[in-house]
Amino acid sequence: MDVVPATMKSEARAVERVKVFCRVRPLLQRERDGWSYEEYCQQFGEDGQRLDANDTQQPATDATPESSDDDPATFITEKAVTEAPETLQTLQFGQRAMQVAVRAHRSALSVLDYRTLYEEMRQALDEEQQRFRQAEAAASDEKNRAAIAQDKLTKALLRVQHLEFELEAAQTATRHSSAPDVEGNDVERMKLELQQLVARHAQDVAQVKSACDRQIETYKRLAHEASQEWHEVEGELAGEKTQVLHTLQDLKEFKLRYFQLEEDTTERIAELVQDERDREKERDAALATVAALEKELKAIHAKMVEGESQREKLQDQLDTDFVPKEAIQQMEALYEGAISKLQARVGCLESKSSNRRPKTPSNNNSTPGQPQRSLPEVRKPGMANRAVPRVGRLVPGAKTGSSSRLNSGLRVSSRILQ
Repeated sequence: MDVVPATMKSEARAVERVKVFCRVRPLLQRERDGWSYEEYCQQFGEDGQRLDANDTQQPATDATPESSDDDPATFITEKAVTEAPETLQTLQFGQRAMQVAVRAHRSALSVLDYRTLYEEMRQALDEEQQRFRQAEAAASDEKNRAAIAQDKLTKALLRVQHLEFELEAAQTATRHSSAPDVEGNDVERMKLELQQLVARHAQDVAQVKSACDRQIETYKRLAHEASQEWHEVEGELAGEKTQVLHTLQDLKEFKLRYFQLEEDTTERIAELVQDERDREKERDAALATVAALEKELKAIHAKMVEGESQREKLQDQLDTDFVPKEAIQQMEALYEGAISKLQARVGCLESKSSNRRPKTPSNNNSTPGQPQRSLPEVRKPGMANRAVPRVGRLVPGAKTGSSSRLNSGLRVSSRILQ
């Protein structure tokens, strides 16, 4: 006994879930496709059911009224929570709703193709203009047909009036031929009828004439307007012809100038190409000359480097062996002073030595005619070294400096003076 209610409850829950899903599915489609509430109601109805041909005669039994201001989320929640009795119609509706193929006409994430929309609008506008021109052409055709029909009607009225006049004349002639013995009053009556007929005919003729005059005036006016338009078109055509002739003349002159310019340009381009080739040759020759000059310049630079090194060596050697002029003059002055002092000292010493020398006997073996040779002077040891000092002597291969030689010369001079 407990198994059957449990099974029924599970089936009822499953059916309820199917029913809620079927009712929620259109709302999801509405939110996805961006429909308005009116479009949604036209498509599905206020209760969420699709309005098919079979559903129009079978209203839903469990539909609850809903205002247009309700929120879709609230509607979904209320429909899912509400406990409603299940019927055969709701089950059939759920089965049919499961078989409905839902397709989005346009996704909310799609990007509008403005070029396609513009082309579609342009095509629609062109079609509308074409229909408008076709309507104008049809209206003009209708006007032309109406004018032709009016002309035919006027001609028919004239023909009818002419036939009526002929009929009345024939009736009058018949009456006269059938009753030759009429009385005078009938003659008067006939005259009156004839006058009335003449007046009526004159009136009709006047009406027709006025209508014809109006039509002629209309035709004249139209012809005048057409003539004016023709003259205007002819003048415009003449102007266009003149403009075309001027344009052709300008085109001819432009072609002549173009051909001349093209010829000049071709010649100029040939000259420029030849000049460019000559310049390339000159440039190649100049580059070769520059390369040769660069080689010579490198050789000259090497020679200059070698000459600079030699010059530096000579400069070092000159700096090593060179004595300044002031030092030479100073040494000469010192030497002259020293020599004069030495001479005075030597004279003084000689005089002293001659005074101190003892008298020696004369040599008997010597001949009286020969002069007696004097004995060599006896000098003290060390005097020669002090009298003839080696100072200020330049030796080409010497390594001593000029300052050292000058200092040595000064020291020797000072020793001599002492």
